[in-house]
Amino acid sequence: MSPKSVEETFKDFPASALVNRLPRDQFGWPAKLVNHGQGTAFGVQVTWFAHKVNLKSESFEIDSRKREEPKYAPECNAMPSSPSHIPANASATLTRIPLFASLDPEAQLESIDGEVRISCRDAFGTEWETVQDVYVEVGYMSDPAYFHCAFGEVRQLPSYL
Repeated sequence: MSPKSVEETFKDFPASALVNRLPRDQFGWPAKLVNHGQGTAFGVQVTWFAHKVNLKSESFEIDSRKREEPKYAPECNAMPSSPSHIPANASATLTRIPLFASLDPEAQLESIDGEVRISCRDAFGTEWETVQDVYVEVGYMSDPAYFHCAFGEVRQLPSYL
């Protein structure tokens, strides 16, 4: 997202809404992304999708209407890896935690069930996507604050887009 679109999208959010006060050195971020393929993965992008959100007082599913909210929108939860081109058997890092985990004005978020979609291109320009389950648990008010992310079953091996 461009800075201008971020400003426009989140103009009504108070500055205190971003509660991502998670110290990098205490929660093992940035996470590693390893290319287990036979060639370089070009333009790697990771998009996080929340499916079920558990707050202190309630739980809810993310439906198509809820996914239109900026906090849950795919375009606000997509990020390139760093570096964005990953040679075979090499690794990259994820550049930030997803917006739905860091934008929590009331600090009510406890956990999220969802998936990550990892997309890239190969040397021939063919686009690929892998889908993997993810479970996120946060403790913003804990001392120290934490962000735990457990990657689960790969539900879709690299497939053509």
